[in-house]
Amino acid sequence: MSTTDPSSLESTTSTMMAGALSTALCYISKTSEAYNATRSTDPNPSYTYDAPPTADPNDPNSPLTGLQSRIFIFSVSTSLATQYIPLMNGIFAAQRLRVPID
Repeated sequence: MSTTDPSSLESTTSTMMAGALSTALCYISKTSEAYNATRSTDPNPSYTYDAPPTADPNDPNSPLTGLQSRIFIFSVSTSLATQYIPLMNGIFAAQRLRVPID
């Protein structure tokens, strides 16, 4: 990013939605792991992105103690067919991490 200049951005006509989604998911994943590592006393926890095993993620009354993340996408550009597969891969990754996308 330190080598990006305005002329290289002007020459790009496509959106970088998939890259932005990947960056957000990487940040959420890294932050969640760091948060869970500080709360865990077990050196090999059986959970990574979810609440500790004592909380049932399927029970709406269960208190989840992990981080709750959410991604908001706001785009004013048209969607391109070349971005469809990378964007869908990002959506599937968010679904696996249980991160809602608005």
